[in-house]
Amino acid sequence: MAYYSHLITWLAFFSLLLFNSCHSFNPKDSKDWGWGWGSPFGSGTPPTYGSPPNDGPSSGSGSGTPPTYGPPASYGSGSGLPPPSSYGATPGYGSGSPPPPSYGSNPGYGSGSPPSPSYDSNPPPSPSYGSTPPPSPSYGSTPPPSPSYGSTPPPSPSNGSTPSYGSPPSSGSGGWGTTQATWYGEKTGAGSDGGSCGYETAVEKPPFSSLITAAASPLYKDGNGCGLCYQVQCTSEHCSGTPVTVVITDACYGCGDSHLFDLSGTSFRQMAIPGQEQQLQDRGIIDVQYKSVPCNFPGTNVAFRVDPGSNANYLAVAIEYEDGDGLTDVAVRKSNTNGDWIPMTLSWGAVWKANLNGISPPFSFKLTDSSKTVVAENVIPADYGFTTYTSNVNF
Repeated sequence: MAYYSHLITWLAFFSLLLFNSCHSFNPKDSKDWGWGWGSPFGSGTPPTYGSPPNDGPSSGSGSGTPPTYGPPASYGSGSGLPPPSSYGATPGYGSGSPPPPSYGSNPGYGSGSPPSPSYDSNPPPSPSYGSTPPPSPSYGSTPPPSPSYGSTPPPSPSNGSTPSYGSPPSSGSGGWGTTQATWYGEKTGAGSDGGSCGYETAVEKPPFSSLITAAASPLYKDGNGCGLCYQVQCTSEHCSGTPVTVVITDACYGCGDSHLFDLSGTSFRQMAIPGQEQQLQDRGIIDVQYKSVPCNFPGTNVAFRVDPGSNANYLAVAIEYEDGDGLTDVAVRKSNTNGDWIPMTLSWGAVWKANLNGISPPFSFKLTDSSKTVVAENVIPADYGFTTYTSNVNF
């Protein structure tokens, strides 16, 4: 047993020696850990050991002197385990918390921590374009003019006389207003097929004859403006100065207070000097003058086109070609009777509707504008279909 005790003692010694050697093979490293430059045990006195004990009885007692150990190894100014690392003014660890990294005044490493990358005292110059920066795109000495929509008057004729654009017509009520106009649809067409007023293909036929317009909300009036007539003229380049009379048959939802008219191609060309229709259309948008006028369709009477939604209890009709300044009231009753008139309401566009309250065809209509009322008798027959019926009256 003494032999084994002796062997265990030496194994413990060499294990401790090997452990400290692994952590102190570099003198600088050993210093950084607060150990001495010499013994791996720091500044303490190396342990001394007595002579190996003699083998004794099996009880483990021997005649040798027990080994003695020096004082515990010193780890700097603290005791026990190595103290927290500290960056002092010199390499190594002192006491306290590490200060922020310090950078020397010269490139390289200062007191232990790497500095930020160092640059020359003068930063690299910005890209050079010569003594003068590149110029902005040039359009010559004068920038291109903004698009003109009628602000320039037409040139004087070569014969030296002052051009005549005609005087504003005296018909209609109110004075001339100013706005802008565009055109839509086919170049020589009727805009759209009937548009939002519900006239369908009637816009292409007499008396409309494609001389129609879509109108902004102030003129369209949620359909109340359908069938109203306006005179429109332009007096700028390529314009004849002669007004064209157009009928509202559509809504222009993209227009506004300063852009009231979106004319059919036919209407737009009608304002041009003969032979310059294309040049006027190429301008796209032009300044115009306009005024409201009574519609006048000579030889044409008011027509009623039965809407396909009509049935025995409900009637809807699009009212077309009425002269005057537009309808304000419409009523229906059974023809050839003295029955009460059933008021109709504007459904959409030029379409008026009513619940029939038990009456059956044939139907007669009472029409009212701002100053006059007319009655169209026996317009829709008893066996009506979804087609157009022409009355024998107009305003």
